[in-house]
Amino acid sequence: MHQNKTDIENFFNQIRNESEDYLEKMVRNKTIKNELKGGKRLRQILSLLTFKACTAGKESKEDFERAMEGTISMELTHTTSLVHDDIIDKDELRRGKAALHIEEGLGSALLLGHKMLIFGYQIALKHGPMFARLFVDTWRDALSGELMEIQFNERKKKRFWPSSDLFSYYMAINDLKTATLFSSACKLGAMEAYMNEEITGIFEKFGLE
Repeated sequence: MHQNKTDIENFFNQIRNESEDYLEKMVRNKTIKNELKGGKRLRQILSLLTFKACTAGKESKEDFERAMEGTISMELTHTTSLVHDDIIDKDELRRGKAALHIEEGLGSALLLGHKMLIFGYQIALKHGPMFARLFVDTWRDALSGELMEIQFNERKKKRFWPSSDLFSYYMAINDLKTATLFSSACKLGAMEAYMNEEITGIFEKFGLE
């Protein structure tokens, strides 16, 4: 058991280190690079763990590098959502440092968030129309969850919220705003391993849960 635990920890550390190296090489904008620092890389790790599960660890170096590149599009999406969250919630700190809108100003933070999204979409397009579709669908769902949360908080302030709907609405927000990114990360890993629709669907559901 101890050996298995050590192997898993080593795998996670290796994947995290490699993802940091790839981000360093691919992202040239210093401000965006700084925003990406300090994250746990959970979505990248899950995506690459899914990829490895599908290939049984027998993929080529080129396929692994392609999968790694694909996960960066997801990391850029996630970081953009955090930048926008901090603006909406008026949070001043993120990952132990000043939030981007505090550091750079509101306008710059919004535009840099859009720049990260465009960069992520360019990666997805490079990997093909199915990946581009996944990117767009993921961002659509995350935005829908964010809008639902804003409406939820506004209605709470006015003390107008039927108690019977409270939990189901809250869970719907979590599914769209948070779980969808994990779901898409796992689906991405399976797609990068050239799995069929049935298998990618299984990993998509796993990520959602």
